Amino acid sequence: MVRVCFPNALIVADAFHLHRRVHQALAEVRRGAWRRLRKDHPELAPVMKVARYPLARARDDLLADDTERAVMGRLVVYDATNLDADLDLAYELKEAFRAAMAFGKAGDTETFQAAIELFDVLCRGSGLGAFAKVAKTFQAWRREILNYAATGGASNGFAESVNHLIKNQKRQAHGYSTRLGFRGQILWCFGEVPDPVTAKLVPLRSLPRGKGAA
Repeated sequence: MVRVCFPNALIVADAFHLHRRVHQALAEVRRGAWRRLRKDHPELAPVMKVARYPLARARDDLLADDTERAVMGRLVVYDATNLDADLDLAYELKEAFRAAMAFGKAGDTETFQAAIELFDVLCRGSGLGAFAKVAKTFQAWRREILNYAATGGASNGFAESVNHLIKNQKRQAHGYSTRLGFRGQILWCFGEVPDPVTAKLVPLRSLPRGKGAA
C-alpha cells in the first residue's frame, strides 16, 4: 500500500540503528580484548571495562570536552587502544563510519557512497569478525543506507524519542483512567508555553498546575 499510495517514497536506514550496529561490533572487539588481557595480564584487564563508554563516544566530542571525566576518558581510550591492536583498529573503524555518516547527513551523496564503500572494504579486510558481519549487513541494506544521504539525513529519531517519553509516563502511572487525563499529563510533562514577560518558550511543567495552559 505504501508503494501504491506513495510511489516516490524512499526507504531510509535510520542513522541510530546503523551507529548502534557499529557500536555493537566495537563492544564485541572490546570484550575479546578484555578476555585476552584477563588471561595474560589480569592486572591490566580492568582498563577494558572502564573504556566501554569513552570508546563509544565520538572522538571529536571527547577531545573538545574539558571536564575531568572527559580527560580521564581520553587517557582510558589511549591505554585501551595501545594495549590491544584489534581494539585500536575497531576504534578507528568506528570513527571512519562516523565520518562517513557526516557526509550523509549533509546530503553529499557521492562522497557518502564512496565513504561507505571504503568502510565496507576496510571492514572486510580488517580481520575482525564483528566488523566483517557489519559489512555484510550493510551490503544487504546498501540502497536504504544510501537513501540516508539522498534525503539529507532523514531520520525518525525525533518521533521515536517522543514515543519513548510518552511510554515512560504511561509506565510510571500504570495507565490512566481517561484519555483526557493521559493527554493532560503528557502536555504538562513535555509541553511548552511562552513566558508572559520574555515571550520565550518555557517548559509547561515549570509553571504551577492549572496555569499557563489553554
